[in-house]
Amino acid sequence: MIQALNILSGYNLAAMKFNSAEYIHTVVEALKLAYADRDTYYGDPKFNTNIPAQTLLSKEYAAERRKLITARASQDFLPGKINGKSGKHPAESEMAMLKIDVPEAVPKVDIHDNYDTIKAGDNITVLGYPAVSPVVYGTVTSQDVFNRESQLKVVPDPSVTTGNIGRILRGTEGSKEDVTSSFGDAYQVTANPGAGNSGGPVFDDRGGVIGIYYAGRSLGGATAAQVSFAVPIKFAKELMSTAPQP
Repeated sequence: MIQALNILSGYNLAAMKFNSAEYIHTVVEALKLAYADRDTYYGDPKFNTNIPAQTLLSKEYAAERRKLITARASQDFLPGKINGKSGKHPAESEMAMLKIDVPEAVPKVDIHDNYDTIKAGDNITVLGYPAVSPVVYGTVTSQDVFNRESQLKVVPDPSVTTGNIGRILRGTEGSKEDVTSSFGDAYQVTANPGAGNSGGPVFDDRGGVIGIYYAGRSLGGATAAQVSFAVPIKFAKELMSTAPQP
């Protein structure tokens, strides 16, 4: 909030008609910039001691961020530069790994890190449990002689969605050319399993896991066309190779 107020301090909001298009546009764009920095740089100081708070809350930094506000609404994720370097998009850096105990052994899948060779048009398959998918129930017959009533149990029934790599987005570090994406490193995919499928594996045409499905994006409301995104498996491998944190 302090960041947004610092950005807005360069405008004469009192001269704008309250809740006018200019007023709302200016406030919203300032909040977008502040939220991009929040998602990129802020965190619990108990676990992250490198938060550049002094820079983020400075008037000089706010003045640089203010230059990004134009008459057009921004659709981009635009964290600021700290010491001349842009921060990573959360898709690159904010991942969590969970260990799940299963009652019996499950088949192992191969991890195929094709970060440097993947290309638009490659075939993919997304596996998961989207929230919009109808729930499947199974009847469990009771073995209790004193209670013969059957029960309905939810049966895990994964959805399989096929598609292609639509675009390959590269952040600052992943770009081999002087072209970067404000969205960070990600694969834009045509497979759209629906909301609630985050964390589902993305397979290539050889059955190797090349990414992790994590988001869908649409412009124009719920009925608009949606594109989906996956995190390259490269970043999951990096996470798995790090030491566990307390």
